[in-house]
Amino acid sequence: MWPIIWKEIRERKFSLIAFSVATLGLIWMYVGLFPSLQAQAQNYNKIIESMPKGFMEAFGVSGNWMANLESFLSTEMFSMLWPLLAIFLVVSRAGGSIAGEIEQTTIGTLLAQPISRTRLFIAKYSSGIIALAVYIACSILLTIPLAKIYSIGVLPFNYFTLSLLCLLFGGAIFSFAMFISVISNDKTRVYGITGGILVLMYASNIISGLKSNLRWLHNFSIFHYFNAPGALIHNHLDLFACFVLVTSIVIFSLLGLIFFNKRDIAI
Repeated sequence: MWPIIWKEIRERKFSLIAFSVATLGLIWMYVGLFPSLQAQAQNYNKIIESMPKGFMEAFGVSGNWMANLESFLSTEMFSMLWPLLAIFLVVSRAGGSIAGEIEQTTIGTLLAQPISRTRLFIAKYSSGIIALAVYIACSILLTIPLAKIYSIGVLPFNYFTLSLLCLLFGGAIFSFAMFISVISNDKTRVYGITGGILVLMYASNIISGLKSNLRWLHNFSIFHYFNAPGALIHNHLDLFACFVLVTSIVIFSLLGLIFFNKRDIAI
C-alpha cells in the first residue's frame, strides 16, 4: 500500500509544490505589508465600519482587523482566499485519483496489482490527505517564522489551531470529492458536481448573513463551519463545527470505499 501512496505523491508533486509556493508567496506578501498597513489602521477601520453588518459577518471582516497579524490574515487570507485555493487542490487530487484513472484507462493496471480494492482506496485517500497536510504546513505554519523575519509578534498556538480546522475542512471536501470520483467516469464530472455544490453552499452562507429571515441557510453550508477568525484570533474551535466536519469525513470516505468495492469497472 505504501508504494502506491508514494507513487501518487510523486506523480502529483508539481501541483502540490505550485499550490504551496503560490500560497506561501501570498502570505509572505501580506506579512511584509502588515507593518505599513497597520500604521494606517484608523483610515481603513473607518471604511470597514461604514459597511453593512451582515456584509462584514458574511466575509469575516471585523472592525479591529488590523489589531494584530492574526486578525489581518484571518480577514485577508484565511476567510476567503485560502479556502478557495485549498478546494482547488483537494478537488483536483480527488478527481484524478479514481475518475481520472478510469478516464485514462489506467485503472486496470492498478486493479491488477496484488492488493485489495479496500487497500487501494485507502492508499489513494491517504495520499490526498498527506498532500493536504503538507499544503497546510507550508501555507499556515510557515507564517510563524515569516513573521519573525519582520519582527512581528505572533500567537504560535493559534496557527496550530487553525491548521487543525483547515485539515478538517479540507478533509471533508476531499472526502466528498473522492466519493464523487468513485461513482464517475471522468474527472471533469467530479469538478463540476463538487464545484457546483460548493458554489451553492458559499452563496447560501453569504445570503444567510445578509438576510436575517434566511439565517437558517448557513446550517447547510460547509463554509459556516469554517470559522478561521475564531481559530486564528481567539484560538477557539467550535466543537459542533468539528463534529459536523468529522462526520462528513467519515460518511463520505466510507461511502466512497463501499461504492469502490461494489462498482463494476470496465478494464
